[in-house]
Amino acid sequence: MGKPFAHQDACGTARAPLGLFINGRFHSYIDTKTDPHGDIAAGEAIRQHGGGAEALITCINHPRTAAVDCLICDPLDDE
Repeated sequence: MGKPFAHQDACGTARAPLGLFINGRFHSYIDTKTDPHGDIAAGEAIRQHGGGAEALITCINHPRTAAVDCLICDPLDDE
């Protein structure tokens, strides 16, 4: 169960960009100079789309995928 979070931590350490995901789908990258944790972007997306918005670290190898959800780098079947 901890592997997806280890992958997310590794991507964060590698300075993968922060992405805005709406209902689990990549929407855009977040400018972390003005919004370091993605709170502003996520809040605006929630207001516009009615919820389901998250700011997540993207996968360093698959940039339009959330690191914690990257099934290519961390397949579910090897747990």
